[in-house]
Amino acid sequence: MTADETVDGTWASGCQSSVSGRGYARYYGITLAQESTVTIALESDVDTYLYLRSGDARAGTALHENDDHGTLVNTAACGNPTGLSSTDSCITVSSLAAGSYTIEATTYNPATAGSFTLTINGLGQAATVTSTNPSSIEAEEAGRFTPGGNGLGGTVSTEREPDRGGKNNVVEEWVAPQGALAFSASTVKLGDVLTITGAGFASYVPLQSVGIAGIGAPTGGRVFTDHEGNFSVDLTVPTVGEGNQTVEVIVGGETATGYLVIDSNAVANSPVPVGPAMAGLGSKLVVVWHYDSGTKAWRFYDPSLTDNSNLMEMVAGEVYLVQVGKATTASLNNRTRTLTCYQGNCWNIIVW
Repeated sequence: MTADETVDGTWASGCQSSVSGRGYARYYGITLAQESTVTIALESDVDTYLYLRSGDARAGTALHENDDHGTLVNTAACGNPTGLSSTDSCITVSSLAAGSYTIEATTYNPATAGSFTLTINGLGQAATVTSTNPSSIEAEEAGRFTPGGNGLGGTVSTEREPDRGGKNNVVEEWVAPQGALAFSASTVKLGDVLTITGAGFASYVPLQSVGIAGIGAPTGGRVFTDHEGNFSVDLTVPTVGEGNQTVEVIVGGETATGYLVIDSNAVANSPVPVGPAMAGLGSKLVVVWHYDSGTKAWRFYDPSLTDNSNLMEMVAGEVYLVQVGKATTASLNNRTRTLTCYQGNCWNIIVW
């Protein structure tokens, strides 16, 4: 965008202020090739708030900010320029150094929808402005849509007709959310509890479905993304075939996929009740002890005193002291373990 350009936009729930926490927000990046004096004005029928942040990321440090332009929030406020209402915002920076900056156009009050006009003056021909706001594509907008490589995002480039006295065209780029999945384990067994985390989806949208190998997996309740488009859900691995299987998650109408290995011989990655976990030892099991580093306390499981035992689960990666009545070999957590006795001492250390 060249000097004296104007951008019209709207505030809605699809774009939450990710740093200031004030409410809905829109973000615009500017890049200066040389030092300039820049004025940024934000006009709206609702009470506005304006930030100029360092760098090309939304979480950049707020260098300047302004609420009502007539009130100097800091030395960069415009004072009382002509044409702005009392609740509009304006920032002027003298000798703004060459580099990248981010404008956050938001509202003073939280969750306030509305339309606005953002005017940026003094950039010079060498400056550029880009918008990276996840928002819907209006049907009447002329432009083109380029899908992202994973089918979850892409860009829309739109060109608007000259307006406001024949000013230059405004070129904006819309960046759609691109969701990604991560799993608590890459290899699981049937019946394991798997944690799926998602990032980069739209804000405040529902997790509509989760499937493994085309079979729906129960998630235990409704799940929504947070203001940053992240979510986490625990599910039980359903009965599916072994080997590589596709995980498909639909979030707010967007589909993301990942891959798991189903292996019946895999070790359990989720807590297992002590009784079933140690069933392979049968009557040879005397007691299991575990030190809980979180509570700094010892816990035990005694098969003859189950009502008094306070060790409830075996957790993968944790260390346990196991006493047996006699040396034995058994399958524990799908691993063959040999527990020994030496001169009457039948204590063994195992990692679950």
